[in-house]
Amino acid sequence: MRSWIKDVELLRQFFEFCRDREWTANNPARAMKIPRKQEANDVVPYTREEIIKIIAAGDEIGRSSCERRRARAMVLLMRYAGLRISDVVTLERDHIRGSYLMKHAVKNHRPIQVELPRPALEALELLPLPIAAARDNRRFFFSDTTGLRTLVPPDISATPCSYGHRRWGERCASPDTSSAVPTGSWSGQRSNPVDRSR
Repeated sequence: MRSWIKDVELLRQFFEFCRDREWTANNPARAMKIPRKQEANDVVPYTREEIIKIIAAGDEIGRSSCERRRARAMVLLMRYAGLRISDVVTLERDHIRGSYLMKHAVKNHRPIQVELPRPALEALELLPLPIAAARDNRRFFFSDTTGLRTLVPPDISATPCSYGHRRWGERCASPDTSSAVPTGSWSGQRSNPVDRSR
């Protein structure tokens, strides 16, 4: 969305430059409409049936049980805590205190405090260490040496990286594309939220 807005603005500036030099009679980019930004009220949460389908598909993707366990844990975190994918991939063991998940959002640094149900906690407990991670690795899904910009790039709609969070996000949010799971949101799926400021 941000990239699209910037592209339209650049086109408008370019044609204004051309018009000032009388290379063109008008600015066709002025007629281009920028789509309205989706508001929180426009986001439709997944239905119960869609959630069941997504969780089931997460148990079938990947080449190994390791990938399937990671996908399941990610999906359950998004399902029960309403986390953004950027908050899932940066989740550390210190963020889990008893049955509560407590961390600051990557996007806006606001506090997240949510009580996780047993299935989500068990999925985290079953996770193996990330590839090439030390035994005392703090993150659940990636090595501590993986830079934040690799995990959370500025434009997550850019070209997917092999095992970065964009690929996991796409596969976990709608892992079975053949079943035509519609675009939805996990934000309405939080279980027992204490505080989740947007």
